[in-house]
Amino acid sequence: MPRPLRISGDLERRIQDMLAAHPYLITRRLKGLKPEKEAPLHKRRADLLFETRRGLCIVEIKRGPLIPADVEQLTDYCTTWGTTTRLANEHFLVGKTPRNPPKFQSVLNDCGFKIRALFLGRDIPTKLVLDKDRDEYVAFHVEMEIGGRFVLPVIELRV
Repeated sequence: MPRPLRISGDLERRIQDMLAAHPYLITRRLKGLKPEKEAPLHKRRADLLFETRRGLCIVEIKRGPLIPADVEQLTDYCTTWGTTTRLANEHFLVGKTPRNPPKFQSVLNDCGFKIRALFLGRDIPTKLVLDKDRDEYVAFHVEMEIGGRFVLPVIELRV
């Protein structure tokens, strides 16, 4: 049975706690891994670090719409950690949909690392329900039949 979601505190902390407890919500490849939270890097801290078979995977979380500076921050983390540690092939930036998607995508495409942007409410569900058959939380949809396979409560992350 997956750990119950405890969503409290500010939005960024709630997202971080949810993704740390249930990293398969980021990507199936992280299922079962335990991240390091608030990992120090000089005078800054990365939100989540996962040690994968392929290297260190960095996840940066933002409470607002993603902006080019967020890509630059994660790129800086990758560059700095990459000097001393083997990095995974892919890293993740989580937040709300950018206000200027073309500009954001352009910076993302040119950053030099494979960084995948995950948008809250689209790629990362903000309403979750426990799927007993899969033993994990899944995105809640109003047409789901609650009772057998899907277990209440519906957990909502208000973004």
